[in-house]
Amino acid sequence: MNESSAVDIEPTSPAAAIPPGVPAILLVLLTLGAYLPALVGGYIWDDDFYLTNNRNITSPQGLLHSWTQTSGSGANPQYYPMVFTTFWLEFRVWGGNAFGYHLDNVLLHAANSLLILLVLRRLRVPGAWFGAALFAVHPVNVESVAWITERKNVLSTFFYLLSLLAYFRFLPLDAIDHSNSAARPRWGWYPVALAMFALALFSKTVACSLPAAIVLLLWWKRDRLRVADIAPLIPMFVLGLCMALVTSHVEHEHVRAKDLMLNLTPPHRILLAGRAVWFYLSKLLLPVKLTFIYPKWVLDPRSIGQYAYPLALAALLLVLWLQRRRIGKAPLMVALLYVGTLVPALGFVDVYPMRYSWVADHFQYLACIAPLAALAAVLCDCLDARVFAVICTAAIGVLGPLTYVQAGIYRDPFTLWRDTLDKNDGAWMAHNNLAALLSTGNDPKQLAEARQHLERAISINPEHTQSYNNLAYLALAEGHPQEAIEYCERAMRVPNAELLEVFNNYGLALYTLGRDDEAIPQFEKSIRIKNVYIPARVNLSRALLRIGRNDDAQKQLEIVFKLAPNLTEPHFLLAESLLKRNRIDEGLAQLQAATNCNPRDPGPRYKFAMALASAHRTPEAISEARQIVMLAPPVADGHNLLGTLLLEARQFDEAVRELTEAVRLAPNMVEARFNLGDALLKAGRAPEAAKELREVLRLSPGDTEAQRLLDNADRRAGGPSGAPGKPH
Repeated sequence: MNESSAVDIEPTSPAAAIPPGVPAILLVLLTLGAYLPALVGGYIWDDDFYLTNNRNITSPQGLLHSWTQTSGSGANPQYYPMVFTTFWLEFRVWGGNAFGYHLDNVLLHAANSLLILLVLRRLRVPGAWFGAALFAVHPVNVESVAWITERKNVLSTFFYLLSLLAYFRFLPLDAIDHSNSAARPRWGWYPVALAMFALALFSKTVACSLPAAIVLLLWWKRDRLRVADIAPLIPMFVLGLCMALVTSHVEHEHVRAKDLMLNLTPPHRILLAGRAVWFYLSKLLLPVKLTFIYPKWVLDPRSIGQYAYPLALAALLLVLWLQRRRIGKAPLMVALLYVGTLVPALGFVDVYPMRYSWVADHFQYLACIAPLAALAAVLCDCLDARVFAVICTAAIGVLGPLTYVQAGIYRDPFTLWRDTLDKNDGAWMAHNNLAALLSTGNDPKQLAEARQHLERAISINPEHTQSYNNLAYLALAEGHPQEAIEYCERAMRVPNAELLEVFNNYGLALYTLGRDDEAIPQFEKSIRIKNVYIPARVNLSRALLRIGRNDDAQKQLEIVFKLAPNLTEPHFLLAESLLKRNRIDEGLAQLQAATNCNPRDPGPRYKFAMALASAHRTPEAISEARQIVMLAPPVADGHNLLGTLLLEARQFDEAVRELTEAVRLAPNMVEARFNLGDALLKAGRAPEAAKELREVLRLSPGDTEAQRLLDNADRRAGGPSGAPGKPH
């Protein structure tokens, strides 16, 4: 890849016979094939903050907020407005379907591979197609492509490469004879390059390395650099610096990197940077044991051995500089491109992911282009064409399946966290997040496993507040509020603890114990930390209602309605309060609103129908109950409710049909069998009624009301009375 090799090899290569467009099509097909598992994946970690639960994506005004707000409650997790613009637009097409977002990520990655092919051909780099193919199917890129949240990487790289190509149009890199019209700057392309660069920055600030990369490419292609070559890049340097400062501020204040307390001194950062570069390079050359969270090694400036990494890197760069005339400038240029693009991820500034790991695969998505292209060029230069073709085929044949397998790891959170722990049991965050998933159900085995993972997380990181908080949540779910209080208090003793959810769970534990006056201040503390934190406002409303502060509770619920108009629980709480105060019509209106939030959910309709029945509005209650039984899958409670209401309305035959269906769906549902027996008796079908009532007594011995009805049924049928198995 030195200057003497910088010629277009396409005309003299066997690939010259390949029809135009075939290499590009093959690149796209390779990418799609390698990432098929990603296309059927769902949402994983942080996808809720970035997309599914992000009001800036779902609301019409969110697009404006994405561009105008860098911090505060209405801002996105990071200030990358171009990324959230794509999500906002896609939401109008895909809604909540994860497939669409995964497809767009994969297509962007394929487009980046094509753009890399164009860039390498424009630079006359040998083996351009192989270099682009290595990028397309290399497993280290899976994290950026298969994880929807990392749209910022693939999108930023897309605009970065477009800007680079536009700059090539503006200023041919290998021509300095301005007397030649073909070599003169074409200023019409300059604003295009600048605009694409700005969009790259608005996607991810790592793109700020582009003007420095162009300087390196100019230095590589030309004997010397002139002021006229550098001057057009000054606006790009300024723009990149400004965006870097904005991102640094957002990362420090909004993302809360300032709370990390990493206590890294300059020697620490030098050790980290040196080792990280070699780590990333090792994963490029040998992509095995790739994982979502890598072990976080200990940095010790007192250890002489740890200085081997930065010293080896410095020595390599020095040797490449000293040997540039003999071996060419290309090796040094590639090394500087790689290291320079990695700089934002090398630990010189604190970023939030450093809380749990120093390194991550997605940090080298853009940086890996240079070494992969260099590897392809060296192999193309050194090997016979047929041998080179065999190497290309073999490399893609190995990397493609590795990427396929790696992409499957990102299909759902359970798979991701279990794979992470298989490769790095010390990943306390993975233990915590897997426990959170296991805690969502009522399976005792899963809850026990969740507790084990949380205890393991705390043993690794005793200052992880969220693990204590999740243990408190588990204790509440298992009915142990006092234990939950103890976990919350342990979390509060952690320095610089994140207490948003802790205060909420603390308040919930106190509320469960009936200590409402103590619970209310805890919910209020949670709300002060995050004004839009809905769980705390809902719980605060519940506590206020219980002590009779109905107006205060209603104010809280009205705020919740604005923040989450499709949430049903606030409507239920307000309805309960209104109905208790005999404000029947208002209470029923709240229950009606709850049914409108999700018309396919039988739960709100069931409560609405019950309330209508209690208000003696039986025809309306029957209408709502009919809506419930029409939903799929069928619900026994719905048929039982409709049957009971029809029985009350003296529509006996239809009541029997509905109650029979309820018993079919839930044979052990005592209430449905009792109601069916009552309906059969009132419909004049005493023998059948007696049969159902005997079954009620078998399921619920000692049910005096069922016994009374059975005696009545037996008298009408002329048969024996009494419970089965008892002599008369």
